Amino acid sequence: MKSRFIVVAYDVVSDKRRLRLSHYLETYGNRINLSVFECSVPSSEVKKFKRDVAAMVHLSTDTVVFYDLCLDCVANIDRIGLGARQVDPSVVTVV
Repeated sequence: MKSRFIVVAYDVVSDKRRLRLSHYLETYGNRINLSVFECSVPSSEVKKFKRDVAAMVHLSTDTVVFYDLCLDCVANIDRIGLGARQVDPSVVTVV
């Protein structure tokens, strides 16, 4: 099954919603910063993934940004400091 490499960054006001969102995102990937996850989402689940995330936040107070990266972009990610690459780009296929 083909997967998409999606970086999710968020600013969620409520501790309860933020915790729920982070637990959900952990099922798809790894936290690389306090409010940033690298996720490997099966292509067939991308729309559901985004709908599920949208259902967990309040559109009037919270922000979630999805960065859907191509394989070339993933291969060119540079990191400085503690954030080691969490998702192996060789197993991520972008459609």
